[in-house]
Amino acid sequence: MSTRSSDGIVPRPRDLRDSGLGRLAIIAVVLLVALLASRSCTGRGDAELSRAEAIEVAAREAAFKRDGAQVRYVQQGIPPRGVWIVSFYTGAPNDPTRVQTILVDASTGLIVEQ
Repeated sequence: MSTRSSDGIVPRPRDLRDSGLGRLAIIAVVLLVALLASRSCTGRGDAELSRAEAIEVAAREAAFKRDGAQVRYVQQGIPPRGVWIVSFYTGAPNDPTRVQTILVDASTGLIVEQ
């Protein structure tokens, strides 16, 4: 219950935002939520397939004998899903004569696109 002060103004009850410690706690909670949200959107959290396994799966689908491969992990779609992009090539890496790119789902190991 609030009591009137001598000048007739009823003081506002104190809440968490009024104290310095309360403000610090609110900022900490906001930063923690932001960190958790950012960690859930990045990285290889759902990749059950390793880089080497992705190359093996893609090699079964390759249309030619290759001289080398380049592999990248990316997130695609909404909601994002992990995909290994495996590019096979013949010739020199910086000047290939033939290229084939195969997308492998990082969770299931299935070919997504050739």
